[in-house]
Amino acid sequence: MATNLEEIALHLDNHKIRFRKYVEKSTLVFEMSNKNYKVRHILYVGDEGNTLVHKVYLLDEEGKFLKVPYNHEYIKKFMKFLLYSSSKIKLGSWEYDFNNGVFCFASVLPLNDSVLSEKQFKLLFSAQMFASKKEFVYIKTILETGKFPKITKQN
Repeated sequence: MATNLEEIALHLDNHKIRFRKYVEKSTLVFEMSNKNYKVRHILYVGDEGNTLVHKVYLLDEEGKFLKVPYNHEYIKKFMKFLLYSSSKIKLGSWEYDFNNGVFCFASVLPLNDSVLSEKQFKLLFSAQMFASKKEFVYIKTILETGKFPKITKQN
């Protein structure tokens, strides 16, 4: 039995996360923020329930996806950081669309006809939260100042 949208919604409910459901797109969407940034999480159940895709987008002040055009003055440092960050996070990687400048952190969890367990949900969600907590702050610093963050092993 494959995972469905209702099962994912139940996990979010259990963690007291408010979300919007788009059944026609097999998608759940929710936002989180703190004093440094705002992000949008999009969870998509694909491949007839055999795959769960979780993407996290950094939002701008208007609540739209933050875009980094390919000709941004700090694009090389930005891309260098995305590559570095992807290499240290094992359950997910950064995606960047050169056509529109939108980027996100994405995880794909193959479920192979099984139901998503609480342990799998926590594992997937912890990778996304790691990217959100530290990496988005670093990205904002790079884009605003051009300074590559000083990264230590405990980061």
